[in-house]
Amino acid sequence: MKKVKILNENGISLLEAVTSILLLSIILICIFNMIIESSKTTARSEDIIDATYIAQSEMEELYKFAKDNKLDLPNLYYNSTNRNYTNKGLINGKYVFESEKEDIYIKLLFKVDNTYNNLTRVIVQVYEEVSNKQVLKAQMENTLEWGT
Repeated sequence: MKKVKILNENGISLLEAVTSILLLSIILICIFNMIIESSKTTARSEDIIDATYIAQSEMEELYKFAKDNKLDLPNLYYNSTNRNYTNKGLINGKYVFESEKEDIYIKLLFKVDNTYNNLTRVIVQVYEEVSNKQVLKAQMENTLEWGT
């Protein structure tokens, strides 16, 4: 019997199939990891954007409030349109007001500029409760001129 050599090799060998599956698996794992990390980053960014929006809104409310009222921090009673603040008094040289709504905690810090009587440095801090700890998500600072 005569052996016939087959010159036409249609198909792939087992080694080629395993190698291509391995390469595809590595590529897909990398792509899935990128998608997962991207979604985590997006979620964190949304939290920061939301907190920054709250801080900006509170700062704008304070700006309006400061224009219409005289500076009397020890006796100041401040409520924004959607939050009730509690005056915590003088802490470390700053008057502190706090508000809590759902899982958002807002702290307002007022420091009077002794050089100019009607100017006050204002810091708005927005915290979010994560694992029973308050984590700072956004902070905004400004100097406000109070009504005369």
